[in-house]
Parts: sequence; structure tokens; C-alpha cells
Amino acid sequence: LPLRPGPRGLATALLALVVLQAALGMWTVTMNLMPVVVVAHLFGGFGLLALLALLRFELRPDPPVPMQPVEPRLARLLPLAWLAFAVLLAQIALGGWTSANYAAAVCYQLPFCESGWSAQFSLRAAFSLPLGHETYEFGVLPYEARMSIHVLHRIGALVATGVLASLVLLCWRHAAGARLRRLAAAVGVLLALQVTLGLINVIGQVPLFNAVAHNLTAACLLATLVLLIRQMQASAVQSRRSAQRTHPAARPRFPADPGMGADRGSGLAREWTDPEPLPSRASPLSR
Repeated sequence: LPLRPGPRGLATALLALVVLQAALGMWTVTMNLMPVVVVAHLFGGFGLLALLALLRFELRPDPPVPMQPVEPRLARLLPLAWLAFAVLLAQIALGGWTSANYAAAVCYQLPFCESGWSAQFSLRAAFSLPLGHETYEFGVLPYEARMSIHVLHRIGALVATGVLASLVLLCWRHAAGARLRRLAAAVGVLLALQVTLGLINVIGQVPLFNAVAHNLTAACLLATLVLLIRQMQASAVQSRRSAQRTHPAARPRFPADPGMGADRGSGLAREWTDPEPLPSRASPLSR
């Protein structure tokens, strides 16, 4: 995204990620569901979907320039968009860490956990790496660590919801084009659906179908946010070009060349209408 890779670069990245996903899938089995490998495998799948969506965006036919509205204020929202992207990645990582350590079914009360959770909360326990176990199925961390992971995921959900909702509202307010408004609306709808599915996970004690839908919605939310940021970048570039066309004084000035462009014809006319006088030669009779 920051480097704006073309279709060839995106296709190369997709190929490399598919190979990496195959290796991570093998290690997930051979390492008996080690949480670090499981989270990396989850990130790989999310990355594949996001890159495919971005590749589809880059391969779309561009509409004519007059049909693309100029949106100069969107450039100011790009830092907020990148912040939302980073926050969403962190929240997805926390969700994967919660699932890989079987911590999703630890807390069933809102907004955070059962009473007294703050006394047992530990960041160090939440991010401890359980290594050296024969198998990691059903989790190996104690209750204190699992509860801390779960609470962190809920706090991350609050932060991500606030940042993404702010981005959606500001994009909807300042966007002039239908494409960007549709993307902002899609992010808002997916965000609302994701929050709803998260609440159902808590109230219904993580039903399997709902947990799968929660993961799928998170992947779609990430892919749609990537498309929104890419569209904002394209709109910002177009706004700068439009400003340069509107204010030509901002462009660098070059010395006029009478032999090029619109002056070429007048230069040729001057050359033929005003020829330089030829040097006079003395007549042989005057000698």
C-alpha cells in the first residue's frame, strides 16, 4: 500500500504467501497447534484475502477522468486510516491469540469479565510463550493468563470500534465519490456485524457457527479497509494533480522554445518571412 505495488508485485506477494501458508499449515499439525504458529497461519489467510482484494482493485478498468470527483480533504484522513489499519491488525492478532490459547470461553460477563478480574489480570502472563509442551490442544496456560488474554481482546475491541467508526464517519462526511462512500459504508456495516458477533460469542458461550462467522467477518473487514485506504490514496493523488492543473503557477517554469509546441509554427514563419541576408558577391563586370 505505501509503495503502491502493481499487479505483478501483488501476484508475486500472493505466490510467496501461498508457499508460506503451506509451510505454516504443515507446522500447525507437526507442532501440535502451537499458538504462535496458529496465529501466524491465521494472519497468512487474512493476508491472502486482503491481497486478492487489492489485486482486483488494481486490475479494475479506470473510469474517465471527468467522472472521478476530486476529494481534497481525504488526504488529511490518511493518517487516521493507517492508524485504523494498525489497530485492526493488533485486534486480529489478539483474537487469534485468544483462540489459539483456548481463552474465548473464559469470561461470560460484560463488559470485561467476572467480578475480581482486575486482581488477577497480568500482561506478562497474557503474552507468555508456552513452549516445550507435547501438545497444545485445549490450551496449556493457567486461568490467570487466559483471562488476561480475553480481557485484552475486549479492550482492543473497544479501541478498534472507536477508531474505525471515526474513520467511517469522517470518510462519509468528506467523500464526494460514490465508490469511496460505498467502501466506507461497507466498513461500517462489517464493523457493526463484527461487534454483534462478538457479543453473541460472550452471551452464547462461543457457539461454533458464530465463532466461524466472527473470523470470516474480521477477514472481510480487513480486506475492505485495505480497499478503502487504497481508494483514499488514489483520490489524494488525483486531488494533487487537479490542484496543479487549476493553479499552473505552482508548476515549474521552463524557458520557451520557439521551435516546439504552439510556437513552432510562428518560429518557422519568422524563419521563412525574414530570411537572413546572403553575403553580397562582387559582380565580375565590376572588377
